[in-house]
Amino acid sequence: DYNTVQWQKNEGIDLIQKLKKAGAPVDAYGLQAHDMMTQGGGNGGTGGGGDCLSLSTLSSVLDEIWQKTETPMFISEYDIFTDNDNTQKKCYQEQISLFMENEHVAGITLWGYIYGATWNSGTSGIIKDNKDRPAMTWLKEYLASNKGVNTTGLATGEVTPVDPEPQKPFKGLAFNL
Repeated sequence: DYNTVQWQKNEGIDLIQKLKKAGAPVDAYGLQAHDMMTQGGGNGGTGGGGDCLSLSTLSSVLDEIWQKTETPMFISEYDIFTDNDNTQKKCYQEQISLFMENEHVAGITLWGYIYGATWNSGTSGIIKDNKDRPAMTWLKEYLASNKGVNTTGLATGEVTPVDPEPQKPFKGLAFNL
């Protein structure tokens, strides 16, 4: 489950469908979104540039996942594998805006926001040498004036604390090996 938006999309949809069919409580689907560039475009952070995954493709994928799962989505571990500041900023502008404007996306989690502080040298980081890269500058400006259109009822910022429920085995049966 490295990138369930592009590479393991069908497997992720299948998993959510099976869990829901079995009666498991599924509140949301976390879509891992590593290296959201065209196949082979990111070069693992080696500075090769590449193109952002197209907005039409990304929009179609989100629509397909929603249609087949009817489950709110969280974009998790989002990153752009490039050392090229302009490419990274372009991808952030296009993709983050699309996620924020999709009513079924409840939230976005960035992965490896500090440059060079992940398992893969040069990946993603929107802060480099203690300075904001252009993608981070844009992100701060964008989020200051755009709250998104999340209609999922999740991650609205207004949380009412509740006492946790005691954990019980799924359907009352423990799984034994």
